[in-house]
Amino acid sequence: MLVDQEIEKRWGQTRLRVFSVDCTLLLVWFWGIFLFHPLSVVLWRLSFLEMNSMWSLSAVDQLF
Repeated sequence: MLVDQEIEKRWGQTRLRVFSVDCTLLLVWFWGIFLFHPLSVVLWRLSFLEMNSMWSLSAVDQLF
């Protein structure tokens, strides 16, 4: 009976610790997406604009 209580207590502590680690990782992942997603979109748009301007410049060069 005492062994069962000890196992239950340790299992509860372990479960709580794993749960808190999971929550921390989830928060870090969420904030990483929330913060870096707009940044990645901006960078992608900038690179797309650069590629687009390079294509238009080469097209202008081909015209003359």
